[in-house]
Amino acid sequence: MLIALFVLPNGTSKMGFLSSRFILFFFLFFIIFLATHKVPVSLQVLVFIVINYVNIALLKVYFQATENNKALIEHIETASNFIEPNSIVLPVNESDYWLTAHASNYLGAENH
Repeated sequence: MLIALFVLPNGTSKMGFLSSRFILFFFLFFIIFLATHKVPVSLQVLVFIVINYVNIALLKVYFQATENNKALIEHIETASNFIEPNSIVLPVNESDYWLTAHASNYLGAENH
């Protein structure tokens, strides 16, 4: 997996092979490998600090992205008021932004 991670092209290109899920598998197996082997305490502390820093940084990014999407959510809620009950709605997402990929699917969620 490690060789494929660095040798094969990225999954975002047209000829790409590796998806983000495959890369995630590498890190999951790496965590299992580390959990089953003796690791020096100094490395454990370093890994603990790095993992916590990355988690906090990602939480900050996700929180800021959610704050930036409040206007989009308000537009979706406003548009949902114009949908008649028991109607079929085809949501179309023209955005390439990954955090809003499923936002349009909630367009008619409250209408019964």
